[in-house]
Amino acid sequence: MVPTAAWRHVASGDNPADVASRGLTSAELITCDLWWQGPVWLIDETSWPNSTLPTLASIPEGRDVTTQVPLPTLLVNDLLLHHSSLERSFWVTFYVLRFIRNCRKSRFLWKKGSPLVSVAERKHALCFWIKHVQRAEFLVEYDCLRRKVFIKKSSPLSSLNPFMDSSNVGGRLAHSELSFE
Repeated sequence: MVPTAAWRHVASGDNPADVASRGLTSAELITCDLWWQGPVWLIDETSWPNSTLPTLASIPEGRDVTTQVPLPTLLVNDLLLHHSSLERSFWVTFYVLRFIRNCRKSRFLWKKGSPLVSVAERKHALCFWIKHVQRAEFLVEYDCLRRKVFIKKSSPLSSLNPFMDSSNVGGRLAHSELSFE
């Protein structure tokens, strides 16, 4: 590893490599002293800019910020209408949810995953669509359950004794011999 004392910073305006990337024509490049000779101050080491690298202790700690953006129902419905089949909509959903998951990961922990869709990702996408349809079709009931308030007796769901936890909606089927999943 090269010691930190050997590193120096060259500002963009003095960097010959930046000249070529700024759209100089070949005719202008031929007469560009910065390209051929470098910055004027480079000749005399005593005139080099003195730049100090920050120590790890002086770099502010990075903080994870969580942002929630509500996805309008119309956009989700457009996804279903845009694709020719439910299966195609699921595939798009798999990859969108994977993208969101990768964006939420710390950049230090992120590693390239398999390009194949896992069973867990398929299940997650299916749950996404089930929850979306439940919310769209039973919006009032969904809101009551979310707030842990009893739903109205006039609701078609009232006889099912519905409840909601962090990841599921359940009800009368909880008394059957079927698994919760």
